[in-house]
Amino acid sequence: MDYGQLKYDHKKKMQEAKKKQSVVKVKELKMRPKIETHDFEVKAKKLVNFINLGYKVRLVVRFRGREIIYAESAKEILNNLFEKVSDIAHVEQNPSMAGYMMVMIVAPGVTNS
Repeated sequence: MDYGQLKYDHKKKMQEAKKKQSVVKVKELKMRPKIETHDFEVKAKKLVNFINLGYKVRLVVRFRGREIIYAESAKEILNNLFEKVSDIAHVEQNPSMAGYMMVMIVAPGVTNS
């Protein structure tokens, strides 16, 4: 077998492998710890929309300066957002601090836990 044929076969195998993979897209919703009720409802509608479209959603509450003392309210905000979609989604990563951000990842589909 010559080298050109080998390269051709390898390229075809790579194309077939690429066809079979699925790309997981992640959307992100950013909030602040002192979010108002209307803004919260807008974010909740966006979350439901993203989940229904099949995206994973990364929920982020960002803190600036002394807002870090509101970490408990941020966790409450994230849990309230998840309650809005708990019938169509599941938590992939529980709320956790990452620097000056609290992050939670929600994925479509319900697990039997």
